[in-house]
Amino acid sequence: MKDIVWGLIESLRGQFDNADALELVLRVLVWEKWSSDGRLPPPLCLTRSERPQDYVERWQQLGSHDGDLRRAAFRDDKNFARLGEAGLQDLVNLVLQLRDTGVLQHLNIADVVTGLAVSRGDGELFYPPELADLMLTLGELRAEDTLYTPWDTGAQLSVRGTLQGAAVYLETPLPWRVTLLIGLLAGGPLAVRYGDPIRSPQAIEEGKPRHFDVAIAFPPLNQRYEREVAERDWFGRFPEKTTSGTILSIRHLLAQARRRVVVAVTPSFLFGRGEAALRIDLLQRGMVQAVVALPGGILSGAPIAIALLVLDPRGGHRTVRFVNAENERFVEPLSKARSRLTNTSTLGGLILTEAADPDVIVVSVEEILANDAQLQVSRYVVPPAQRRLREKLAQARMIRLDELVTTLRPQPVKFQDGEDTVGAWEVGPTDLPAYGYIQDASRSVSLPREMALQKSTKQFLLPHDIVLIVKGGVGKVGIVPPEVPPPGEGGWVAAQSAMVLRVDAAARTDPRTLFLQLRSPLGQALLQSIVSGGATMQMINLSELKALQVLQPTAEEQAQAAKALDEEVGIQQQIERLRKQQSRITLELWPLD
Repeated sequence: MKDIVWGLIESLRGQFDNADALELVLRVLVWEKWSSDGRLPPPLCLTRSERPQDYVERWQQLGSHDGDLRRAAFRDDKNFARLGEAGLQDLVNLVLQLRDTGVLQHLNIADVVTGLAVSRGDGELFYPPELADLMLTLGELRAEDTLYTPWDTGAQLSVRGTLQGAAVYLETPLPWRVTLLIGLLAGGPLAVRYGDPIRSPQAIEEGKPRHFDVAIAFPPLNQRYEREVAERDWFGRFPEKTTSGTILSIRHLLAQARRRVVVAVTPSFLFGRGEAALRIDLLQRGMVQAVVALPGGILSGAPIAIALLVLDPRGGHRTVRFVNAENERFVEPLSKARSRLTNTSTLGGLILTEAADPDVIVVSVEEILANDAQLQVSRYVVPPAQRRLREKLAQARMIRLDELVTTLRPQPVKFQDGEDTVGAWEVGPTDLPAYGYIQDASRSVSLPREMALQKSTKQFLLPHDIVLIVKGGVGKVGIVPPEVPPPGEGGWVAAQSAMVLRVDAAARTDPRTLFLQLRSPLGQALLQSIVSGGATMQMINLSELKALQVLQPTAEEQAQAAKALDEEVGIQQQIERLRKQQSRITLELWPLD
């Protein structure tokens, strides 16, 4: 039935943008609904008239009432003035025609705002109906529950809550009249309040945050607050004195809910160091019930991945249910960058029940805490390829990577114009070849001379250093050739997206062996097992990299690896000679000079 509203919006195209047209249409629909429900005195009801001025006079009378919602919904504004008498009459006649056909009795207003996801242009994010359905499912609302839906500016969660019989309290920092109008059309108890839930929460009773049965929210992603907001909170909601909007949002939701919290977060919350204290506290208190990894591309307003947390403010859970929805069972591709969440009923059942499934695993709180309290689903729900890898390595001789190498993080380059600098060459992802040694460092950089002298062996690449990309094109790997320029002027340095692995002499491991292992399908699978992040930005944390278990090669395997790399290099040199020969064959045909 969303198409009915957008059909009315089309009648105003050319005179208003979609957002303003939607507001006008909803105001007339509220007028019709109140008239049909007997909430207005007869002189103010929406009935047909031959005089356009009659509609204008009734509208103005509706907006002149104090003490109720009429004033907020119908007060005069610039859009009403632009619409004019004739425009209002045309819109009213269309609405009355729809009423006469009976279609307005079945009007579903829940997702009417989703058509504005692109056109509003103010950074506001509306979410797809399938995601809203899933979040409500995870809330497990009961009859006559109270539901808190902060930041739900489009009222998508709130309207669904009223349809399930809940009394809903919607709090939004954006004073958008459309939110109020949707609430008035919802047909159930839906209170709309304007205010920032973090800075100035509105749901306060007797000086404390009001407790609702369930809280469901999609807070603004990656928002930051001033540190004083957490430090000066009157209600003691924020143990972490942080600027992270995600941390503050979760703490706020827990302070306002009794039985269940469902909240959307970015994947970085699940593994980031800055969020570790909150994750540890939630796990130790048994509040984490489930974590759900959702497919990328399902949000129309931002090309980012998200996850859902299902929390129990009462605590007591000693296990966490991890569910992977990043597969073809639950996603339908719409384009190269966009997809749609599907099969949400089955997905909701997997999250809320104890059913066994290949995409689900239950992990003890103790094991999660031992893994640095990391909550990314891919860490625990192992895809078939990773399961086969684990089986293959079960009987193999393994060793931690940090027992073989020293990890060197490339130093950031910061200098002012005019400083005494040293020219160097940077090795980036595009410089790492598919076979053989790194042939070239393609990007010219300048380093302060003092830094170059102080950091000589750490800043500059040495023979047989391994360059591993840990941010962006994660897992790409190369090895520095024996004839690399020495540290200093003209030396090679690694890009900021890389980590340098320098094999320790005491490890008695040939760097070429480790390089070939990391480059192999088995090594790439090992690296993928520690990748964090979403579809838009993947990374490997240093602590994860150091703890990575790799195969401990025998002396025979090391000799074989060294020989194999030498053969690769020889073939690559032959290829380069043939390419030069190939380029000279036709060089003298039709020369320019």
